[in-house]
Amino acid sequence: MKIPKTSGLVLWLIPAPDDFNILSALIADLSERYNTPLFSPHITLGRAPKLNQTKLIDSIKELSRTLQPQIITCHNPVCSDSFYQKVRLPLDDNTMRRSFKSATDNHFGEEYAKQDGYHASLMYGSISCSEINLTEIRSRTKEITSLYIQSLAVVDINFTPVQWKVIFETKL
Repeated sequence: MKIPKTSGLVLWLIPAPDDFNILSALIADLSERYNTPLFSPHITLGRAPKLNQTKLIDSIKELSRTLQPQIITCHNPVCSDSFYQKVRLPLDDNTMRRSFKSATDNHFGEEYAKQDGYHASLMYGSISCSEINLTEIRSRTKEITSLYIQSLAVVDINFTPVQWKVIFETKL
């Protein structure tokens, strides 16, 4: 396994299989309906440190042993006309900071995790929010009140979402 020498490596938290499958089906349906990119469900934790392959994988393994699987509360989906990120399922930032951010930053010795704005993306693309039926998406996600976070991954995001590649993944 060779890690690309790029600056586009990020840390993702991956939902447990049941939640992953629910989100995957929704993302696939929205992708087909709105002609937007298909991608894997994830929560971006932050950027990955610039380490060589062996050190990065070892460090992520170490970090994963300090993190615990966690149930995170979800809020209603929102749409944003900011570049590319369209529809997302916001997560409880306080729990994310307490459960994942502080441990990640402490582990690496500086800020690598996001401060806030944690979410599970449901749709990427260049369409406008006015073209998206957010009411229908909210109706379809009303049963998604929480996500069970179970894994940590390093992902190469230097390309389009369809080409994003998980470099290494480990359970918490």
